Amino acid sequence: DKLETLCKELRRQNLTIMENAKEVSEADDARRKDLGDKFNATIEDVTAKLAEQAEQRTAQMAENDDLRTKLGSLLEKFDQQEQANNARFAAKDIEVQLAEAKLEQQLRIVEAETTRSQIYEEKIKHMQNTELELRKQLTFYAEKFDTFQS
Repeated sequence: DKLETLCKELRRQNLTIMENAKEVSEADDARRKDLGDKFNATIEDVTAKLAEQAEQRTAQMAENDDLRTKLGSLLEKFDQQEQANNARFAAKDIEVQLAEAKLEQQLRIVEAETTRSQIYEEKIKHMQNTELELRKQLTFYAEKFDTFQS
């Protein structure tokens, strides 16, 4: 009886294990199928993206060629403008040198006139001092003369 109970228990466990194994197997198959579907979808997406990127690269290469041409044209215009600007700068440099020479000449004239002005100011001061001394002497002699006449 015990043996029979153990056999039944063993069969029941065996059935449970088989059912679990079948469920695991079915779940694994479903997962494998799902992963396969996802893998195939990913491959299709990657293939589509690669094709799209190839088209974009082709378009970008055409755009790059166009930009290269435009850049060459701009560089040529820039070089021409730079040459024209260099010529203008050279002319301006000459004008500036001329203006600086005139300024130096005017500064020398101003310095000479300032020196002359200072000399004249000193002479005027000296003459004013002399005049003041002479007026004092005149006043002194006038007072003496008035004293002498009275």
